[in-house]
Amino acid sequence: MPEDVDDRIRFVYSQLHALVNDLPQIAYERDVESFHELIDELESLGFKASRFKIDRDRDMFRRMTSISNRTGVAKYAQQYEVRHGTFGRQVKALFTFFELTQRRDVVNVSLPRGEG
Repeated sequence: MPEDVDDRIRFVYSQLHALVNDLPQIAYERDVESFHELIDELESLGFKASRFKIDRDRDMFRRMTSISNRTGVAKYAQQYEVRHGTFGRQVKALFTFFELTQRRDVVNVSLPRGEG
């Protein structure tokens, strides 16, 4: 029996809620992959959520593990880490976006007009 759309939405919401309440101190590539799976699920449900994805080139790095004093050659970890604060910010932003799109009583907000 195919999954109901509401069940899929509840699944994503519960996973995001759990992630927001238990963010890792250091986020690694596997954390980003799991987060992107949730985003892909939202996209398949019609949400425009891809803008919350974490860009590997911009937001991730490989930590230096050692450097040779003799040759100056640095060695780096194989696994990528997310820059401090980026993972939590994107997770929280997606969670807020998702909550707002699910509320039926969201108040329309207008930007203030410039005085002129």
